[in-house]
Amino acid sequence: DVFDRLMVLGGFPEPFLSGDEREARRWRRGRLDRVIREDIRDLEAVRNIQGISLFLDMLRSRVGGMVVLSNLAQDLRVAPQTAKSWLEVLERMYLVFRVAPYTRSIPRAIQKPPKVYFFDNGDVIGGPGARFENLVATLLLKRLDFIEDYEGYRCELRYIRDKEGREVDFAVFVDGSLEELIEVK
Repeated sequence: DVFDRLMVLGGFPEPFLSGDEREARRWRRGRLDRVIREDIRDLEAVRNIQGISLFLDMLRSRVGGMVVLSNLAQDLRVAPQTAKSWLEVLERMYLVFRVAPYTRSIPRAIQKPPKVYFFDNGDVIGGPGARFENLVATLLLKRLDFIEDYEGYRCELRYIRDKEGREVDFAVFVDGSLEELIEVK
């Protein structure tokens, strides 16, 4: 029951404890509107609030896939640098987090597209597969944050994709050493 509620309602206490999907949708819509229309407007230098709102909606339906910012920018008719800055704003507001690809070359890692996940599982638009992958991503991120804070190790959550298109959803690195490979199905 708890797992099903996390998958549908998300992890915030108000919608989770209410157990009502309709109420959870209303609460989530109000939260996202407040963050975009008030917090971002007051704290960030974003002029196109409608554009960042559309950008967020596009990200909500692309969870688990690689996010090519230039493609999103083209769809929204903005500059790729604008899409990049919007993603950074959403990260600073703790709405989303990026999982970068693993590569030995830092310049190549910057060029490869990241995956974007939401801190609240309820924000994900998509089927149960996307919601489950997002839930696993948030739980892994929380675990790695705990290890960093408590144990003092440097931790990274990455994904691995080779030239043939084969992919592992999550690679956990602790102090530069690969600890786990996790495929979500």
